[in-house]
Amino acid sequence: MLTSGVPALRALPALAGASLLILTGCQSTPDPVEPADDQPAQVAHVSLDPLDRLGSFNPDREAWARVGYRLDWRAVPPLGQGDRFIELDLLGDDVAVQSNDSTLSLLDAANGSVRNSNQLADHLATLTGNFRLGQYVVSSTSYDAFFVEPVTGNLVSRYPYGAVLGAKPLVFEGLVIGATTEGVLFAKAPTSGGFTLWRFGTRDPIDVPPVRVGSSIAAVTRTGKLVIVDGASGRLVGTNSMFDGCGTTPVASDETVFVGSLDQSIYAFSALDARMLWRVRTAAPIRQQPTYANGVLYVGTEDRGMLALDGATGAELWAAQDVRGEVLTERSGRLFVWDGLTATVLDPETGDVVDQVDLPGVRDLQGSSYEDGELYAVSDHGVVAKFVPWQ
Repeated sequence: MLTSGVPALRALPALAGASLLILTGCQSTPDPVEPADDQPAQVAHVSLDPLDRLGSFNPDREAWARVGYRLDWRAVPPLGQGDRFIELDLLGDDVAVQSNDSTLSLLDAANGSVRNSNQLADHLATLTGNFRLGQYVVSSTSYDAFFVEPVTGNLVSRYPYGAVLGAKPLVFEGLVIGATTEGVLFAKAPTSGGFTLWRFGTRDPIDVPPVRVGSSIAAVTRTGKLVIVDGASGRLVGTNSMFDGCGTTPVASDETVFVGSLDQSIYAFSALDARMLWRVRTAAPIRQQPTYANGVLYVGTEDRGMLALDGATGAELWAAQDVRGEVLTERSGRLFVWDGLTATVLDPETGDVVDQVDLPGVRDLQGSSYEDGELYAVSDHGVVAKFVPWQ
């Protein structure tokens, strides 16, 4: 049984005045609101009127089609006065969006309808992310985990971490793995009332999420220390050191941890003992999120653009000089790269640019899966949109 330390908070229904859904699919019906001709890409104030917000984000269908996607639906979850969405998490059948006042809205991934909206904490809480655990959606702040029933939005349980998290927790075999600002990795068992199974101290703050590598957990501290521990017991597997920490989340296969470091290097470490397998030096710190897929590590760099490196050896396969950002998906044998404004389609064999278009007004963009995944966007004005593979 999950323990409940607070009464259930009231879930806000998805009323017509608070949220709006527009289904697009393959229809040719025009959108009901035309966007303003001079709509800015960034705004300080978000209108509370759902139609105003919807009209502010009218994606260019031709541009999206050029990069292999079409609009499926748009939705407008509730937002308070002056609030904005700061977190987007894809949780299977649910799309979780969270605003800076700690309001969690859950959308049906199939059609965009707003299931519920629930303010879990206040403006002072620091969000660290949302994730699925069993039948619940868990919304995590730096201090607490809130267990939400996804159909109703009711808060079922809440438990404190007993420490301050520095990054989004990781779910490992039903356990919640946290990393703290005091440099402690820990595992909690939520179904046992938040009982702590193990703790491992690194003596250095951890600011980036831990990652799973095989049956182990890897974490990088602020100063660049890598620790790998057994996920079930917390037993130390191995350690290593870099000359600085990392500004992105490490990625991993079952055998290797890949780190883009602020010490101007890209590293690969063995999951068996944390031994360094290879290192590629760059001219500037790595601040663009790497992606690992099908034996290849894709990393955006400041000096040489997007690099494709052999995951086993670090050998450079190609470099796309003028391309920056993160590889989100591989669509019909083409890489989709997003840099916050521009979408670039690359040939994965050569790195040649197939197409490139600007997609203005998108604050966040995520892929549901690497292979032919859907794309979910949050606009500057709080519109959530789903794009599906086209052609």
